[in-house]
Amino acid sequence: MNEIKLKCPHCEEVIAVDDSALGTTIHCPHCAGPVNLPKRKAPPPEAMDASFVQEDAPPPAPAAPPAAPEEEADIFDVRPRFLAYLGRIVWNLLWIAAGFVAYSYLSGLTSLADIKGLEDFADELGKYQLSSHTPYLGLVFSLFGVLGLFRIWVESTFNRYRLTTERLFLRTGFIARRSEEIELFRIKDVSVRQGLLHRMVGAGIVTILSTDDSTPYVILHGVPRPEKVKEQVRQASRAARKREGMRAAEFIQS
Repeated sequence: MNEIKLKCPHCEEVIAVDDSALGTTIHCPHCAGPVNLPKRKAPPPEAMDASFVQEDAPPPAPAAPPAAPEEEADIFDVRPRFLAYLGRIVWNLLWIAAGFVAYSYLSGLTSLADIKGLEDFADELGKYQLSSHTPYLGLVFSLFGVLGLFRIWVESTFNRYRLTTERLFLRTGFIARRSEEIELFRIKDVSVRQGLLHRMVGAGIVTILSTDDSTPYVILHGVPRPEKVKEQVRQASRAARKREGMRAAEFIQS
């Protein structure tokens, strides 16, 4: 048992009491006044470790959708310019004119003896009479000229050069169509050739060298604005090599 000392509220003298008497009433041994002893304090509750409050984690952000592959886009789609074949056009027109001249000349002959320059053989050649159909032989020259012009028209109308961000396409032919394509990262050189007639009509010839076994080089005939076409091919091929992780001087061997 423990002794507790308290002060009497009446006489203010010190009272020594046993702790078991706490919470009861006693009389002061000095003044005999009644004194209410305070109650025993309850022991503090046993301390317990506090735990952290875990707040609800925010929902994870939705995963970004995978990047859509870059679509192949057109850069240019051109056809040869008809007047780019001006030299061939003039040559075929001369064939057509020669055919009409030959037709006119043969129409005035009745036999081989009438041909100028063969007078010395007139007696011998006089027996070779020309038929009424002979003048039409002169039109064979015109036929060659017409076929040549038709071929130029076919090339300028049905040939097609198309450049995209990934490939260069070449389609040629009228009845029998032929298609070729080159991956741009395989292109290693582009050049332009313009003659006098080409410069007059604003066209030219673009030559492309590549490391493709099937198409090591291609020639684009009669291309309008060839310098611009060359630059577009060069820039597109550089961009393609960059996407493939190739250095400027690196070429893929097939």
